[in-house]
Amino acid sequence: NKDGLWRRGTVTGVRTDDDRLMPFEKSYEVEIKDGKCWDKFYCEDDIYGPGFNTTLPSSTKLLAGQSVYVTHEGREVKGSVLTHHTQQDCISVKIEGEKTIFKSLEEIRLIESRKSARLG
Repeated sequence: NKDGLWRRGTVTGVRTDDDRLMPFEKSYEVEIKDGKCWDKFYCEDDIYGPGFNTTLPSSTKLLAGQSVYVTHEGREVKGSVLTHHTQQDCISVKIEGEKTIFKSLEEIRLIESRKSARLG
């Protein structure tokens, strides 16, 4: 979205646009769960989740306030990004109990793991 945050949504439709240079390129109609949706159609590269991107592109810059999931002390926990220093690949994440931990981009997930709450 235009504010730079990734949001939970549901793909509700698919279309191909014959007017594009790439006639078989698909765009996906997405219903955003929190209602803050500026665009209705997204290309495949802009969608993260099963059947689409499963890891964040290395060029991703997460913004403060982004909801994320990380593994901490063997458990998956939900957190909120405080800062993301891309050159150092260091993301500070506030988790339950007001604790701040530091993770790299490859350790960040935008959706819950399909594994149990206890990872390992």
